[in-house]
Amino acid sequence: MKITYCVGLLGLSFLTLSALASPATTTNTVYTIDLIGSETYFSRAIEKSELGQKKDALTDYTTALRLNPLYTQAYNNRGVDRFDLGDRQGAIDDYNNALHLDPTYTEAYINRGVARLSLGDKVGAIEDCSQALRLDPLLAKAYYNRGIAQDQRGDYLGARADYEQAISLNPTYAEAYLNRGVLRFEQGEQKAALDDYTTALRLNPKLAKAYYNRGIAYAEQGHYQEAIAEYSAALAIDPAYSKAYYNRGTARFDRGDRVGAIADWTEVLQLQAKDGDAYFGRGLAKYDLGDRAGAVADLQQSAQIFLEQGDTTLYRRILRILLKIQTLPV
Repeated sequence: MKITYCVGLLGLSFLTLSALASPATTTNTVYTIDLIGSETYFSRAIEKSELGQKKDALTDYTTALRLNPLYTQAYNNRGVDRFDLGDRQGAIDDYNNALHLDPTYTEAYINRGVARLSLGDKVGAIEDCSQALRLDPLLAKAYYNRGIAQDQRGDYLGARADYEQAISLNPTYAEAYLNRGVLRFEQGEQKAALDDYTTALRLNPKLAKAYYNRGIAYAEQGHYQEAIAEYSAALAIDPAYSKAYYNRGTARFDRGDRVGAIADWTEVLQLQAKDGDAYFGRGLAKYDLGDRAGAVADLQQSAQIFLEQGDTTLYRRILRILLKIQTLPV
């Protein structure tokens, strides 16, 4: 059965203070600028964005930029809202415009790095974070985001160094402790990982991923009851956390609680209908409880999902299990 770790998310920088752009020195274009009007729309856009009205905020940022085409903060903030609405390339275009106007705009580099990483451009993300740090070596968020990009690129030592630098600059950075904990755990430092998860939770008791990862650490040590408690804490914060249901089901299964495991894996399938692992685990649990027909149905469903995903190894493995179950005497 699979175990999946969770790391903290990337951080975007969003300007919430009213600020007027200075005229750029890199262009000879003549603009007609309405500073008061653009500031009015910019401020209203911030309010709408904070209320979750992202599309309306985009309209106001666009109007602000029409009235003041040199408004770097409006480009940056519009990029953030575009990113949140799923328009990654549009966000990058806005950050590019902000950086064209102000090549020292560290927040735009950080945000462009986030957007680039979301599109799979790890090298570009690292370059943007590094440029932000050249401009301001005290940006904990830039170290943190670069750590995530390094981690995804497979440079675990570089990622850990970046998380540690972020923590050094900001000792209350809960997500940095969380991500360093994941690396420590994967490198065999289980106690240090638990310490990081615990520190992250002390700083942010609502960090469901820290409970989840602490549950993995306890389960790895065979402390299934403690692991179940951690997964339950994560689910109390995020009731749609399918990975926490899956792992709690695994811990319950390992403790011999087949009924509890089936309940958790059923919850997973309510959230993720194509989870082959959940069908597989639930099928085994049903078989142990004497529900042969239910076990066969779940295992067949699991095999079909893995086949559709191209995982022929698991598909053949499950077929062998099904053959064994179906040939055993009732």
